[in-house]
Amino acid sequence: MTNELLAKIRRILETRAPSESDVHHLFSLSRKLIEQLSLLSKKKNFALLAFYSDWTVHSNIDRSFEGAILIERMHAIINDHMKRDDNSAISGDLTAALSFDETRIQLSNLIREFDPGTTFSIDRVCWRPIVIQLIEIISDCPLKIGSTHKLLKSVRERIAARPIKGRAVIDQVAIVKFPRTIFYPKAEQGDFIFCIELTLSDTTRIVAPLTPLADLIMS
Repeated sequence: MTNELLAKIRRILETRAPSESDVHHLFSLSRKLIEQLSLLSKKKNFALLAFYSDWTVHSNIDRSFEGAILIERMHAIINDHMKRDDNSAISGDLTAALSFDETRIQLSNLIREFDPGTTFSIDRVCWRPIVIQLIEIISDCPLKIGSTHKLLKSVRERIAARPIKGRAVIDQVAIVKFPRTIFYPKAEQGDFIFCIELTLSDTTRIVAPLTPLADLIMS
């Protein structure tokens, strides 16, 4: 069964233009491989990959520790940018917090975990179309921190201890489509752009375009 899973994963990764269903299947197969690991310590090495595997099959995520950490990173980024005069790097910083490239590395390591002698590798060129489809799949599927989940309590407390401008915290993170003209007035009508949308506890919304894909998957 393991060899079959690995073969299917490789076939998808070698596809020049993977479809949305291909990428759904890729993350489902990855989840199956992770579940075959017997040691919890090894499973933790693929926590980010497991998180995205979950995100691709749920309409919202609110019980993920890895997801809570992502929200905490974005909360810290917003706090940091509120202290700056120049916020031109905020889109890049928020996009980097999504850790798409680290997800690629974890998937490569997972393949090697089950096939130590393999020479197969996932480079950024073949990962780029995967990320494009992944963004489409997880768009409009909000990420939150569940208020009753005990394992997330420490993350909630750390975020609450550093409110943005002393009054609000991030309640929700989502990837959404907005008309490109909002950010680029000369763009064609009907053209859309993916953005990170942060909803704060005081109902404020912060929207930042994802950085260009050439930068988006870089560490």
